[in-house]
Amino acid sequence: MIFKREPVILQVALFALFNLLAAFGVIGWSCAQIAAVNAAVAAAFGVITRRLVTPLSDPRDAHGRRLAPAGGGQDDDRSYR
Repeated sequence: MIFKREPVILQVALFALFNLLAAFGVIGWSCAQIAAVNAAVAAAFGVITRRLVTPLSDPRDAHGRRLAPAGGGQDDDRSYR
């Protein structure tokens, strides 16, 4: 599902759609209304994107097994296996 892999693509598509519809007069929104919709979409997708792509403090694989740094030590490179 593209939403779980690329939520930012959907966010940008919604921005483009709302702004183009308003620019060509298809919808009669004011600049303030367009800004409010853009802010709401950005906030919603920001939360979703952070949840989907931000590494966790206790990373686990799809089966719930704990992941460890590739070197096995206290590396700060954040590469996990």
